[in-house]
Amino acid sequence: MNNQNAAIAISYTILIYLGCAQSIFAKVYTVGDKAGWGPGNDYTKWVKGKNFVKSDVLVFRYAEGYSVDEVDSKRFHRCDSRNSLFSAIDGNTKIPLTRSGVHYFIGGFFNECSQGMNLTVVVN
Repeated sequence: MNNQNAAIAISYTILIYLGCAQSIFAKVYTVGDKAGWGPGNDYTKWVKGKNFVKSDVLVFRYAEGYSVDEVDSKRFHRCDSRNSLFSAIDGNTKIPLTRSGVHYFIGGFFNECSQGMNLTVVVN
C-alpha cells in the first residue's frame, strides 16, 4: 500500500470512529424529568442548561388522553397541531434528534399547548 492509499484508509477509519463515537455518547432525556410531559410544567426551565446534539433522544412520558406533536415554528406559536411533522399518543414516545436546528413540540389535543405542553429544543 502506498502512502496515499494509507492516508485514505486512515481518514476513513477516523470518520467511522467519529460516527460511532457520536452514537455511543448520545444522551437520552426524559422530557420534564419525573414530572413528565403534561400541562402546568415549565419546559423552558427544564431545557435550560442542556446541550442537545444530533443522535440524542427525547422521551416523552405522559398520561392517556395526551399527545406529543412535532410542528413547525408557525404552528408552534399558534398551538396548532394540524399537519404536524410527527404525532404520537402512546404515552411513552421516543424521538431521536436526527437533525440540527430548532425542534418544536406541543401537546396536540384540546388546550394542552396553551396549558404549558410546549417545548423548544435547539439541536447543535
